[in-house]
Amino acid sequence: ASSLPSLSNRISFLRIPRIVFFIGKHFGTGVILSTAFVHLLQDAFHALNHPAVLARWHIANYTGLVVYVPPSLLC
Repeated sequence: ASSLPSLSNRISFLRIPRIVFFIGKHFGTGVILSTAFVHLLQDAFHALNHPAVLARWHIANYTGLVVYVPPSLLC
């Protein structure tokens, strides 16, 4: 399965339409990024709820917003 894109260049009946390859590539990228986000989410909540951070910034009620908005702006 991983060699299919390179084989499709050489064998005509295995050709993958460009739009399918484009969508698959970006779907895979989204899966990787969302997995990283989910695995770092607990650490981000823990770090943003640290007493030193809360004493300076007062963001306890907005921790989820602070964690979620910057990655979503990249999209």
